[in-house]
Amino acid sequence: MNVVYFYSTYFFIFFLANIYILNYLKKKDIYDLPSQFKSHKIKTPKGSGIGVTLFIVFSLITYYILFEVEIENSDIPRFYVLMVGLVILFLISIYDDYLGINPFIRLFIQITICFLSLSSLPINLWGYMNSYITFSKLNWLIIIYFWLFIVNLTNFFDGVDFLITIKIFFVSLAYLIIGINENNNLIINISVILVLSSILLGYFNLYPAKFFLGDSGSIPVGFLLGWIFIYLFQKGFLIELLIINTVHFYDIIITEIKKLLKFQNIFIRHRDFIFQKIYDSTNNKRKFYFKYLLIYLSLFILFFTSYSSELRIKLVCLGISIILIIIFSNVSKK
Repeated sequence: MNVVYFYSTYFFIFFLANIYILNYLKKKDIYDLPSQFKSHKIKTPKGSGIGVTLFIVFSLITYYILFEVEIENSDIPRFYVLMVGLVILFLISIYDDYLGINPFIRLFIQITICFLSLSSLPINLWGYMNSYITFSKLNWLIIIYFWLFIVNLTNFFDGVDFLITIKIFFVSLAYLIIGINENNNLIINISVILVLSSILLGYFNLYPAKFFLGDSGSIPVGFLLGWIFIYLFQKGFLIELLIINTVHFYDIIITEIKKLLKFQNIFIRHRDFIFQKIYDSTNNKRKFYFKYLLIYLSLFILFFTSYSSELRIKLVCLGISIILIIIFSNVSKK
């Protein structure tokens, strides 16, 4: 049976499940309350990530069952480890959403899951990495660090209505284009699942948000996005990946460098990210979202232009994407 049938069925089921969860949380008066470190000004339920992540998990399991041999032939030795790691992070994040976990314990759990999930990455990755760095354990650390970077980057931008939806949609759509052009069924299916999850989330997260994604969604989604990034990196698409992710990569890196130069603790919660500041200072939120959407459309065009182009064109597109984000950041601050 066509796998799209299962994806469509799961989409409908977990869309209804999210409506039920939303109504349940409202009935029990369980809300994410506004605070100085949060963007929203009115109390809003969080937990739409439960339905979104369950949709992803069920879809991935179905794909794995139907195409196990094909996945193994794609040099993915233990794809099931990725799914197990995703589920564990999901369960831990649900607990964190409603009861809270010490941030250092949470970070330790994330590091452990990423380390144990290294075996789900392509076999060719290590040979590719060793061509740059011959010390294998250092390669492990680099991969784990970058995987965690994408996991937490996705989590940081959940609290601003609809930003996380736009990011997931455009980044996953870019990955889908790579999968289609490379005839890579694995990337096609994971990307389709993520695009559908962004649409599922978008209904609840569209400004003003009815329902936040929460850690139960942003952490597992970030984990899966990180896996695809690493997979496509070893396939030679680093510049294209950097272009479509420029918005959040630039924001996180510049903000954390500034804090380190001021000897500030980067591990405590703050609202110093560039796009958070722009959002907070903008009275017309719909205008902000329109500009943000245009930024991602521009990045998507640059990504598409760079794809399959010669290195010189790729670097030009990457440079333009960085300049575009710098201009947007500085103009929007005024």
